[in-house]
Amino acid sequence: MPGAWFLTCRAALSSKGLRPPMSNDDLLSLVSRWRAHAEELLLRAKTTHDVNVRLKLREIAANYERLARRIEQREPRKLKTA
Repeated sequence: MPGAWFLTCRAALSSKGLRPPMSNDDLLSLVSRWRAHAEELLLRAKTTHDVNVRLKLREIAANYERLARRIEQREPRKLKTA
């Protein structure tokens, strides 16, 4: 159960529109979800006949992968110890 200090800090951050730092598990989950979305979009792109849609799906998948890599590069120590 979180202590009073934690709850006070969380309330202070929330009042300013800020969020507390994400935990290792949350970061790993986020990276995993983004990679899963990217894979799903790439699979859809393979079965799409419209060239423009296929290109857009690949572009969006690349953006999800880029987001995942950014988190891994910004938080390498957190993600390696999890």
